[in-house]
Amino acid sequence: MKKFILFAILISFQTYSQYTFNSCQPAHIAGNAYTAGQRVSKNSRNYEAKYWTSTTPPSADWLQIEPCGSADNVLGPSYSNNKRIVGYMPSWNTTYNFNDYDPTKVTDVVVAFLSFKTNNSDYNSPDFASIEFSTASLNEVNNVLTTQQVLTRSHNVGTKVSVAVGGAIDYGFLWLMTKYNNDDAKLNEIAQYIVNYTNTAGIDGIDLDMECWWADPAISGTAEQGGRVRGDKWGTPDAGPHPAGVGLRKLAQKIKALKPSLLLSAAVFGTSWYGNNYDDTMHSSLDWLGLMTYDFTGSWNDSPIGPHTALHKVPQGYSGQTANNPIYSVEDALEYWQGLAEPAWNHDGGFNVPRAKICIGSPFYGYDLSTRKPVGNGYVTYTYKEIVNTYPTAPTSYDPVDPANFSGYISTGGKKIYYETPKSLRNKVNYIKNFGQQGIIIWELTNDLHPSNPDALLYNVYAENNLSTSDNNLDNISLYVSENTLYYSLNESVEKNLNFEIYNLLGQNISKLNLEDNNSGAVSLQLNKGIYIGKINNKSIKFIIK
Repeated sequence: MKKFILFAILISFQTYSQYTFNSCQPAHIAGNAYTAGQRVSKNSRNYEAKYWTSTTPPSADWLQIEPCGSADNVLGPSYSNNKRIVGYMPSWNTTYNFNDYDPTKVTDVVVAFLSFKTNNSDYNSPDFASIEFSTASLNEVNNVLTTQQVLTRSHNVGTKVSVAVGGAIDYGFLWLMTKYNNDDAKLNEIAQYIVNYTNTAGIDGIDLDMECWWADPAISGTAEQGGRVRGDKWGTPDAGPHPAGVGLRKLAQKIKALKPSLLLSAAVFGTSWYGNNYDDTMHSSLDWLGLMTYDFTGSWNDSPIGPHTALHKVPQGYSGQTANNPIYSVEDALEYWQGLAEPAWNHDGGFNVPRAKICIGSPFYGYDLSTRKPVGNGYVTYTYKEIVNTYPTAPTSYDPVDPANFSGYISTGGKKIYYETPKSLRNKVNYIKNFGQQGIIIWELTNDLHPSNPDALLYNVYAENNLSTSDNNLDNISLYVSENTLYYSLNESVEKNLNFEIYNLLGQNISKLNLEDNNSGAVSLQLNKGIYIGKINNKSIKFIIK
């Protein structure tokens, strides 16, 4: 057979904006007086005066109408580099075989967690925490970095290594940021301490993970700190970030100033319940902001029974799902952090983080929403590995309420297990490729199957991230997909009667078409809406049917 070479692929999708925006009203002029109903724009937002005012929006005198202008003006330019795949590696998992870690499948690995030393169990005491990491957390992180050779093995293949500071139980970090949020000298001391650690450890970055906004029964003086109001649709004043959120923003600024080359990131909650505690302007000091877009169900007792990490907005139909107890999605979280959310009871439009700074999240675990935890709040969790080992069909067992069959669901034996699937994770990667976010954060790598297993989540996120849509160095054939039709043109030197095979994102062959013995033609694909892989003589293309 003659050598076949793919020339160009003209596919039916391009990088495009998820949102379209109306035109901007005339620009607001500082000092001018405006009457009720007049509309102006400022910083790519349209506003309407509630009554006579000479104030500058946003303020209590102005109603925010909508974002306006181009997508790049509202959301910032798309992230132009290769997508970032950030895998978290817990330091406490003593059963994990570190030989299974594959640093070639992530761009960044984050070892978690370093926690600050606490001196007593009274959060209200004047010396609850010290500006030093606990010995136990230092030993655990050092074991992963050096004894298990994660640092060396990652650097050998160009993968960056960061260490996460904080986490779900580091009340010392929360206390320090709260107490010293306005103490420049103390924040300088903490920043220098962290930078000194990175120099000693030889790592590439620090991930700031302030997470424990809830009460801990073992630590007196802690309290639930959710539901913070940041303005709402009724005009309630914006309470601003939590004092610890202010401290975190200032700490990030100081760390970056001390060591500009250091990768600096932060992991934050996806929705406003805890998200309102943060100061979103910290993004200017960060290389990326990781949205923990999971635990949208399952982590509290009154949770609705449904998916905990859906990408797209969740349809009605799940038990316990109401307007006051919704099931959020990645899209909802992105709208909140990108400043596009509908005004709600505790926020007015959300934040304004540029899309190129955002990574969305993927959980390598699921919730069994049929079984409450024996102790504490919420429902039982299982790692993705445990789910697949127990239910071998789990990678392709989908939630019947999900019209796109993305979310994983197991109902065998009365279970109600919701989890990430290879298909749903590939869809997340495709989403950020289309809509300009920076990457994916993964919690966490040890929960997965072996990364060489085609059912492994890491295998699929790597495969989708590295899937090429074209190769301009090839020649002799052109393919063009439009309106569910494949148009092709073959050079005279190309062998005829070639088969064009179509696969879904799980690698399942769903169709085979023969390109007949002529130089050009058109073949109906007859495919449902979705993303597909086309293969011809071991060459692959990706296309979308809208």
